[in-house]
Amino acid sequence: SSYGRSRTCFWRMPFRKSAKVTLTNEARGYGEVEVYYYIDWEKLPSLPEDALYFHARYHQAFPATPGDYPILDTKGRGNYVGTVYSVHQVKTGWFGEGDDHFYIDGEPKPSLCGTGTEDYYGYAWGMAHAFSSPFLSMPRRDAQSRSNWRGYTTTSRVRLLDGIPWRQSLKLDMEIWHWADAKVGYAAGLFWYA
Repeated sequence: SSYGRSRTCFWRMPFRKSAKVTLTNEARGYGEVEVYYYIDWEKLPSLPEDALYFHARYHQAFPATPGDYPILDTKGRGNYVGTVYSVHQVKTGWFGEGDDHFYIDGEPKPSLCGTGTEDYYGYAWGMAHAFSSPFLSMPRRDAQSRSNWRGYTTTSRVRLLDGIPWRQSLKLDMEIWHWADAKVGYAAGLFWYA
């Protein structure tokens, strides 16, 4: 909102005794940054013994190596509930044919294997403009045509209705694929309960 200056998160984040929220500015050479924050919380009498806790992780690579890009590899019981995925490319062309691979509970082959990045994030056939819906969005799309994907593209998928549960482990890869021999940067923010 407000020309991209505001970010809001509504994930439930249960905790038993304490919680810690940190914000780190990893930008170098840009000077001070103004930050406003508001944290709303509710004290409950108790939590179930088997309550799952919210987890989030971010990582990036530029340039990213073509092939399976490891997004998450975690152990224990949990439920995968979303991803924010950003791509930065300096050449024109299409990057969105890479498949998602979900390996659940130590599977040697993924039991969930998608048909392309654009299908996973809900913009099949290359949406030309940014869009937003309750569970899928493309909040940033620098290029303004279906044939030119140069610049930044950010997409998200919230899996509140179709979360992916696991009992022992979850491994998630997103295949890096591009029509051209291009250097592409990828970044992923993951959300799950475990």
